[in-house]
Amino acid sequence: MKKILVVEDDPINATMVFDYLTSQGFDVALVMNGHDAVDKYTQLEPDLMLLDILLPQKNGFNVCMEIRRLNEKVCPIIMMSAVHNDEQTQAFVRNDLEVVAFISKPFKLKELLTLVEEALLSDAA
Repeated sequence: MKKILVVEDDPINATMVFDYLTSQGFDVALVMNGHDAVDKYTQLEPDLMLLDILLPQKNGFNVCMEIRRLNEKVCPIIMMSAVHNDEQTQAFVRNDLEVVAFISKPFKLKELLTLVEEALLSDAA
């Protein structure tokens, strides 16, 4: 069973994504701030991380940079944001942070599932 770490501070979005991915057969862990994200990432060693950009304590950009400094091999990361969805931000997360995908909120759960499955398949190759 693939492990997914969801980092989302909005309780409604967090519960929705957690419940949906769990129902699709994934082992899902959830944290709601940037500081806990780094700690949980280190403990869990997930196969995939869904990472919101706007988080309390440490934003998604900083979380991403910190886990890349900690580990040589980093799982695929999909970033999510309702605010930072311009082309410049998307280019930054894909190129500089080496994020595999970016999804703008609000999104359809099926769309998220497709990105998750693609990221897990590409990482296995």
